[in-house]
Amino acid sequence: MVFIMLGTNNLPVDLPCAIIAGLKKVIEPIWPMAQIAFLNIPPRGEGFVEYNNNRVEINEAINKVPGIKTINVDEEITCGWKNPCPNYALDNLHFSPAGYAIIFKHLTRIGTWK
Repeated sequence: MVFIMLGTNNLPVDLPCAIIAGLKKVIEPIWPMAQIAFLNIPPRGEGFVEYNNNRVEINEAINKVPGIKTINVDEEITCGWKNPCPNYALDNLHFSPAGYAIIFKHLTRIGTWK
């Protein structure tokens, strides 16, 4: 299985269509040779709404790509969309060790995915 966690750093500079195209370019050479797990771009920023419309658009498009398993941790990683949340660093962009533990938990749940 290949785990892909990409896209959030592109939100401030690229249009959703460019990010989607880039993510597909990453996925195409891997699939169908390996199972792919993709972490939907998680919420970020003040109130977890920074670039949210673009983020949701990208996630919806990637969720439709055949052959990959997407992982959505939005509710859990944002502590139910409440600030402060110990799953993020103070910038609400980078994850804390607790945030990475949530991602790992979801990844191990699909570890036997076929």
